[in-house]
Amino acid sequence: MANFIFHIALVNNFEGIEREELIEVDKALESFMEVVGPRVNTLLMAQCTTIPNYYFSLLGRKLVGQLLTLDLSENRELTTEALISITKGSPNLESLTLDACRLTDTGAFAIADNCLKIKYLNISRCGVSDSALSYIGLKLTKCQTLILAGNFAMTDKVM
Repeated sequence: MANFIFHIALVNNFEGIEREELIEVDKALESFMEVVGPRVNTLLMAQCTTIPNYYFSLLGRKLVGQLLTLDLSENRELTTEALISITKGSPNLESLTLDACRLTDTGAFAIADNCLKIKYLNISRCGVSDSALSYIGLKLTKCQTLILAGNFAMTDKVM
């Protein structure tokens, strides 16, 4: 498998773009995901704060099984439903960065249940509870690096 990296950075601001142009962007992204998506193993989408949430769900459907590295840092609009879709479609994921996302306990449980090959997990500034963190610790036995900086909901009990 060829190493394919897709970095979305240029679509970070949709202000001033006409609706017709957005429809064309939608079509182009969906076409791209159809053709190239199955070969992408690294996807870097940090700070793509204006990308509509349904693109995240589309990722889960189009990148099935191939994705090894995913960075969705600072995408505060990422919903739990979209994250569940992504985790279900990414059983081979080894590196996941969700720094400053609105990760819920349900999303954390989905990561732990669906992405058992994770070696690196960054859920800094997410607010995940002690019970979700304990569950991650139990399920993700291959995880070598777990970053929890600024996780305001965590207590010293989980350590």
